[in-house]
Amino acid sequence: MKPNVTFRLLVWSAVLSLGAVVSAQEPDFKFTKVVDINGTPDANFTEIQDAIDAITVGSGEYWTVLIYPGVYTINGSTAALIELGVNEERISLRGVDRQSVIIDVTTAGSGIKITSGDETLRECRISNLTIKTSNGHGIEIVKGDTPVPKDIRIEGVTIEAEGSSKNGIDGSAAEQVRVFDARVSATGSTGIGVEAGSSWTIDSTSAEATGSGGVAFAIPGETSTVTLTGCRGTGKSIGLSATGVAGLDVRNCVFQGESKAVFLQSGPSGVLIRDCQLLASAPDGAGSANMAFLLDNIPAAENVILRNCKLAAVNKDNSAYGVWHELGALRVEDCEITVRKLGDTMGEAVGILASSKDAETVVIGGSVVTTAAAEKETEVWDLLQDPDQGDGLAVSGTRFSKWKGPIFSSERPRPVTQRTVTVAAADDDGILVETALNPGEQSLTEGFSQPDEYRCLSIKSTAAGDTTGVVHLIGTNWANDAVTEAITLNGAAEVKGRKPFKTVTKIILPGYHTPGEKVRIGTTDRLGLYSPIAAAANVLQQGRKASAASSYTLETVGSVDATYAWVEIASPAVTSNDSFEWAILASQ
Repeated sequence: MKPNVTFRLLVWSAVLSLGAVVSAQEPDFKFTKVVDINGTPDANFTEIQDAIDAITVGSGEYWTVLIYPGVYTINGSTAALIELGVNEERISLRGVDRQSVIIDVTTAGSGIKITSGDETLRECRISNLTIKTSNGHGIEIVKGDTPVPKDIRIEGVTIEAEGSSKNGIDGSAAEQVRVFDARVSATGSTGIGVEAGSSWTIDSTSAEATGSGGVAFAIPGETSTVTLTGCRGTGKSIGLSATGVAGLDVRNCVFQGESKAVFLQSGPSGVLIRDCQLLASAPDGAGSANMAFLLDNIPAAENVILRNCKLAAVNKDNSAYGVWHELGALRVEDCEITVRKLGDTMGEAVGILASSKDAETVVIGGSVVTTAAAEKETEVWDLLQDPDQGDGLAVSGTRFSKWKGPIFSSERPRPVTQRTVTVAAADDDGILVETALNPGEQSLTEGFSQPDEYRCLSIKSTAAGDTTGVVHLIGTNWANDAVTEAITLNGAAEVKGRKPFKTVTKIILPGYHTPGEKVRIGTTDRLGLYSPIAAAANVLQQGRKASAASSYTLETVGSVDATYAWVEIASPAVTSNDSFEWAILASQ
């Protein structure tokens, strides 16, 4: 059916309005070829490629191929694949309506292909249409001759690209590309792929890659000056991946991946990700270990900043991490990080992990919250730094309560005084009196006492020999957040725990090794600190007010554990109702 005169007037009105909007941003494409699959009198052609082939661009000329509504089926025989070839620069392919102008490629091949020739700039535009492919890239930009194709604008385009190795936009050979208001979906590995060493601007665009290992936005090595604003990337594996990137500016975006939300590697520098949401989670919370943000860079990164972002990682069957930092320099400013380990299987839940001695991580403001559903899970940390691996994790003004490893201050350490008063003497059955073990595991939620102060606990068996069962202590720390410790029995010897407890809510006893075996749980002289420290030397001074004394007397500081933040009183041991005071340079 041919469109009536009123419809044609509306179409031309829309085109003129669109031209007025973009005239300040791009050259005037005043020479026009009209394509209408219905063959109306206004149309010059019924096929898009025929219109392109009919254009000979003269000096200073910019041409528009205006495409009327319809489904333009490209089958490779009666309708040719659409290509802006080596001599077809300064051409704009523009549909009159994004939803009703559909390019449907039913044969193998890309929806629209742009190839560079001898020219320096392509100056091509693609806008206001939908591209569907059955086995090809949605838009493919290739290098046909020596020059790299440059100055390409893709606006208001919807792409549905199918094919196991096909991308929504394959820009692996393009520079100076702007993608605006695009909706890209690919069943292959990449939603939008950016050329290495190029300058790309991607604005108000969504990209999805549903294929195995799919990456929504992929930026390869040695890329510079890439900007993403107001975008959404959802990948089967990764939301945003960048390798060796220099000059990456990401604002107001949402990235989601079942493995990683954002993955930077191989020496990124000049990277700023701000006001974004990063979510790593499989649909059912399952899968391999996932990270909201992974910085795994060789050589060391420089100037990588996460600012005012919300990060979340959720995993059911494996570990989950908010930030995993391998190498280089990273700043995390005013971010909210939430990590949740679901299910009953064991796996870490870590907010920020500095996993290498070369990882310099600075955390300013914000908050970190980590939880695990499995009650036996012990590796739940807001901040985690292996003391054998590094000393570069520093914080200031950040809300957290669970940490492992020496934690430094990103500003100057905060001088604090902590008093732990009226402490009871250590008692090896002060929590649970001698209790017989059953053939199998048993859980206790009552019938035991509470620690008098924030301190580490101990376990002891009545049997010698191969008694190596694991006792799980479940309770809260000084901030009333859940904490779990697993302590392995060592025959009849007392085994001291390394995590301080404020309360004990549950005790899980192992099955006996030999019938008649009993276990007791007590308190130790390891008294917990309320703030992380960078080193044992940061506990500057220790005073004791003996039970009968009226004032504190200075004494030698006890043995300090900077990894778990406690002081062990050894000489003399704690006498009931002693009080202690420490002068500390705290990191938090």
